[in-house]
Amino acid sequence: MEKEKVLEIEFIPVWDKWAWRITKNELFNLHDEVQEYENKPLQLKLKKGYENCIFMYNNVTDKYEEIPNCILLYEHEKGRLKKLVKRINEKYGKPKHWRAKYGERYYYTDYCAYVQFATEHNTTTDNRLYELGNYFQTREQAEKALEKVKKAYQEVVENE
Repeated sequence: MEKEKVLEIEFIPVWDKWAWRITKNELFNLHDEVQEYENKPLQLKLKKGYENCIFMYNNVTDKYEEIPNCILLYEHEKGRLKKLVKRINEKYGKPKHWRAKYGERYYYTDYCAYVQFATEHNTTTDNRLYELGNYFQTREQAEKALEKVKKAYQEVVENE
């Protein structure tokens, strides 16, 4: 199954080097700290609270130091950073949920506990239903989800 990326970095050429910045970092919605190794000399880490930074281990000071995105990277450093991003996305990426193409039908459950269908037009409602996970390819999937929601409601009522 295809995975949704949790980390993305943009690179822009500046003379013979590369400027870079983190454009998407949803990793810490899933994990508090991520440490990935390319090999012994290069150790890279991402930290919660520093979503726009990458830290590299410094053998001399024996600690992780921030690699500011204002520092330009050489081609080989860019390659190492791209490999890190790829490895993180493979390891921590979220499974991609099916989404209808524009004009196609999808199913959802409404507030009265009925299965409905709608046509994807990339509206606020379409996007919200998708983000909530109330967005299904088939009526059967929506009905199965509705049964689970009903059970969850019943458990809340029984445990009051």
